Amino acid sequence: MTPPASPVRARQRTLRAAFVMTATLAAACDHSGSEPRDPDNTISANPPAPTTEPTQAVSGEAEPFDAAPPPSGQVVPEPPPDIHRNPPAPRISYATHQKVLNPRNKAGRVIKRAYEGDGCFVDGDFAKGERPPPGKSPPQVKVDCPEELKDAAYDSCRGGTLQANADQSSCGCFRTGNPPPPPQLNSCPSDQK
Repeated sequence: MTPPASPVRARQRTLRAAFVMTATLAAACDHSGSEPRDPDNTISANPPAPTTEPTQAVSGEAEPFDAAPPPSGQVVPEPPPDIHRNPPAPRISYATHQKVLNPRNKAGRVIKRAYEGDGCFVDGDFAKGERPPPGKSPPQVKVDCPEELKDAAYDSCRGGTLQANADQSSCGCFRTGNPPPPPQLNSCPSDQK
């Protein structure tokens, strides 16, 4: 019968086996530096010195290289000028375009052009006790169209309100929805007040 091994001895045997396995695997990799290294894959502190000759493609034929300057009588074209883009469109938001241009009915509600046809509507009230989800449009109540809503500016802003900035130099069409669509730059009506 063999005596039981002490816990310290068992731990030493386990560590010795792990060390032997690690040493064996490391020796198989041979990172001693004795193998030749590829000069293209080494990282050095200084890059190679630049050459004056152009590098040619590795294809079968040599590519023609014209390094001669143009004759003195020939004009060398200048590089193309920088691209000049159109100025950005004026930014419109509820903060910059606060004056509502749509007319109001006797109850003070904003009259809007109908999405289709020649009709007009105002936003009505939701049913008593109804809790609509955010962004849901209120019910539409049909009304007679005032003469000023026949302007082409209101025709391009159907179902929304036409709003102008403080100096009334630009107008935007604002619509509701979930999520609300971004306001669109719109022409201003011809009979602004």
